[in-house]
Amino acid sequence: MNLISYKYLAEVYSSFPVVGISELFYLIKLKHNITEYIFDNNSLSLDEIYLYFGKPEDIVRSYFSITDIDYIIKKMQIRRFIRNSIVIFSLIATVAFFSFQLYTIKMHEISKPHLHSYEYSSTERKSSS
Repeated sequence: MNLISYKYLAEVYSSFPVVGISELFYLIKLKHNITEYIFDNNSLSLDEIYLYFGKPEDIVRSYFSITDIDYIIKKMQIRRFIRNSIVIFSLIATVAFFSFQLYTIKMHEISKPHLHSYEYSSTERKSSS
C-alpha cells in the first residue's frame, strides 16, 4: 500500500463516529479491496480512489445502511458513558488534588507562626542583652 491509500483509509477511519470490532473488520476488508485495486491499476491518485470507492462519507453511509441501527445507538451510548465518566473522574481528581494542596498550605501556615514567634523572641532576647 502506498501513501495515498493510507491517507484515504485514515480519512475513512476518522469519518466513523464509533469504531468497534465490526467497523475494524469492515475497514480491513476495505483495505484489502484498495490493495487489489492498486495492484490492478498502476497509476493511482486520490481522485481515482474517490471515483472508484467513493468519498469517506459515502463509505460510512454505506456501512451504516447495512448495519443495525440499535447496534450503532448502543455503541454511541457506550462511548458517551465512557467520555462522561472520564470527564467526571478528571474533575474529581482535580478537586482532590487542589484540596490536598490547599490542606498542605494551610498546615504549613498553621505551623509557620510558631517558627516565626520563636525566631522573633530569640532575636528580641539578643537585642535586649
